[in-house]
Amino acid sequence: MSEANDRRYLSKKAVASRLNVHPETVGRLVREGRFPRPIKFSDRGACRWPEHVVDAWEDAQLAKSGTIVRTNGAREEAQAA
Repeated sequence: MSEANDRRYLSKKAVASRLNVHPETVGRLVREGRFPRPIKFSDRGACRWPEHVVDAWEDAQLAKSGTIVRTNGAREEAQAA
């Protein structure tokens, strides 16, 4: 299967569930420029976030908070030097 066929897209509801917030919070974060804008697939309002974009945003937030994200997806707190 090609890389393009492996792409997954998440709805606002799925993103909200993943981040453990209300869907309106996702919308507010987008409006405030604090979360990536979704890709609009139609004029009727269908929009989705590529999963890798949400992954990258989440990893960046965890890095800011001092949480280390390992390549296998495991997370742990950063050790004070």
